[in-house]
Amino acid sequence: MSSWRMSPYKQHLLSEMQEEYDQLLESASIAPQIDRAIFRLREEACQFIYHLGLSLRTSSKPEGPLWQTGPELLLPEINPEHKQLCYTRYHLRNRFAEELNSDQQMMTMELQHLIFRLMEVLRTDELMDLVGDTLAYQVIARFAFYQTAARRHHLPEFWEDEHASAMVFHYRILQALTRVLHSKYENAQATSSILIVDVELAQRFYWTHYLDMDAGFDILTREKFGLKISDGQLTTLVFSNTGVFLGFYSLKETFAKLGDYGQGVWLWQIQPTGILQGTRNPVKGSHQPDLLYDGISWRYLNQELVRTRLFELEPSLASINHKLWQVTLRLSERKQGGIIFIINDPALLTDICQPVELNLDKRSRFERLDLSEPTAFSDRRFTPKEYVLEQYRDYTVDLIDTEVLVSFARIDGALVVSDQGKLLGFGVILRPPSDGKRKAEVGARTLAARLASQYGLAIKISEDGPVTVYHQGKKIIES
Repeated sequence: MSSWRMSPYKQHLLSEMQEEYDQLLESASIAPQIDRAIFRLREEACQFIYHLGLSLRTSSKPEGPLWQTGPELLLPEINPEHKQLCYTRYHLRNRFAEELNSDQQMMTMELQHLIFRLMEVLRTDELMDLVGDTLAYQVIARFAFYQTAARRHHLPEFWEDEHASAMVFHYRILQALTRVLHSKYENAQATSSILIVDVELAQRFYWTHYLDMDAGFDILTREKFGLKISDGQLTTLVFSNTGVFLGFYSLKETFAKLGDYGQGVWLWQIQPTGILQGTRNPVKGSHQPDLLYDGISWRYLNQELVRTRLFELEPSLASINHKLWQVTLRLSERKQGGIIFIINDPALLTDICQPVELNLDKRSRFERLDLSEPTAFSDRRFTPKEYVLEQYRDYTVDLIDTEVLVSFARIDGALVVSDQGKLLGFGVILRPPSDGKRKAEVGARTLAARLASQYGLAIKISEDGPVTVYHQGKKIIES
């Protein structure tokens, strides 16, 4: 990868990485009994890479400048023959697209930078006990800071004056939020929200100048008060990205102060569902997250890639079924699980679900009754679902309000639509024939989406936010 294609931030990172790697190669000596530490570092790094949507492939070119032939990651290991420390070079590949996007490049470069720094200070096995979550946390903290300061990366003083201390601040924020995430208040999940703005945007807020970052941390970490002051959705603590506490506001008021700010904002929110989500440059009414943390691992949500692949697989999503993408985003944002199923040949639905649940017949349910029979209505009672389906019998989804479609999609079962946009059913229990590949750990919603995708396109939205697309019985992409 040519350096001219990189942003100033990435060029700076690459330069630091190369210098650190060259220094590490000068000495291959290792501290006693660090095998476990090296194994743990590799394990944590590989897990983080996987949740970024990437995979590792051993490079055929073990020497040369870093990233000369493209995105890569060097992981330490101990040569079993010579008992010396060495580095294995891996090519990074996007599991769902041809190339890494800018976010994936930046986070893997930050990861590499941190691995080299850890190896520089590695002297005892005990030091590596700090790896684990710390490795991922530092990458995420640096990524969040990068987003808030995007407009100032080209300035020399950005690197000289505030870079290091700001990184510490963002890391402390994550530590504090994690404590809240693992806390309960009055037998319910503790919630919180922190909005971080670039120093150039901080002047839009009033603050007491003698307060420093510790004032905000004191509020956030104070027992009971800090666990309940923000509901995680409507109110937020506000900081500058250099650590100055700017106050406590409603999110509505915050967005009014920010106006059309463009870039330079990061929002952390702990939801009542027990998920920490991070969103870059949020706007009023739309907080589609970029990162999720469930208390165990981080996940990068690449919704733009999902959208692109969806539109390639199912062109109707760019035309008559265009509202279904908004339904997907709203379910993901609100942590409401569901399945959206688009089928090319509605006649095949009789093989995988109950026809009574669908709008397949051209005649209405009432027209199909034999009114010559005096007991026709009393013998055939319609369910509430059938009455609602009759209401939308002749509608295509582009004529139905998006929130109505969201309500249909979150009902247990699937929202079923034809590729011509016809609403065929909602809350439909899909029972496609099994392919004999079910695993014990696979949930019912995942299994239904995968098997049903043999007949069309299935979009599964998990209750913690991620979106997975299935087509022709295979998982195509997840985010």
